[in-house]
Amino acid sequence: MTQRGASSVVLSDEKVADKIREMWPDVNAWVAQAPDGWTAEPNSELADDDTATGGDTTHTVRTSLVIGSEALMMACAWLNNHGPTMFATRALLRTALVGGAQAVWMLCPDEASTRITRTRMVRRESVARHQEWLKDVETVQVGADELDNITAVRASLSGIEDRLGPGARARMTTMVKEATAFVYGDANIVQSVLVEWRSASGLAHALSWDLHTRAQNTTTTKLPDGRLLVSTRSRLGDHQAALSASYALLQTGWNLLEQRGTALH
Repeated sequence: MTQRGASSVVLSDEKVADKIREMWPDVNAWVAQAPDGWTAEPNSELADDDTATGGDTTHTVRTSLVIGSEALMMACAWLNNHGPTMFATRALLRTALVGGAQAVWMLCPDEASTRITRTRMVRRESVARHQEWLKDVETVQVGADELDNITAVRASLSGIEDRLGPGARARMTTMVKEATAFVYGDANIVQSVLVEWRSASGLAHALSWDLHTRAQNTTTTKLPDGRLLVSTRSRLGDHQAALSASYALLQTGWNLLEQRGTALH
């Protein structure tokens, strides 16, 4: 498995803009194939994994990659055409990063037993969250057809829970850390991506944890009455880490999907 390297050098806004244009054809191609059905080839590692997991591996991995790729496409399109926002584009890139990390984490182990275990951990977490969401949906007034659908989904989820059995659930921190380590093989980059993921997670929950750590983008003006006016602007450079990591993770994820899904000879 080829692991991709990365530079920790902070790029200028112009170079980040160039990187966005360079990655666009790949990102666009990933999104374009999203509506098409896809299955692993017979006698492939992924086909065997799907047999053991009831098809959960391909379904979960491909969903993660499609959602992550769409988020990266939207972020790149906005940044390229309109420039950076203070918060929203980095929150989008968080989704891209998470989608890529989850897929890589599930597919990167060479041992089938580990891949199967990780699929079950992700599915346990997903099903538990799905059940919580359905409880909220049930509190809203719905028609008879919708209620029948909810009942059917609950029965399906209960069947999945029975099939999965008790066990550990996946943690996003672990997935981001271990997937990034697989892609880059550099502890410093892993830590940088973890910080970016946590910062963007704050933004996704309307919490600007890192706003005042962007010293190079902040100016302070003293007003006539003595008060200080602090102004902060976003730069393309603020998006460098999330752009690079999400693209590398998604690219690795799509490559692993193809590799694991190709018949062994």
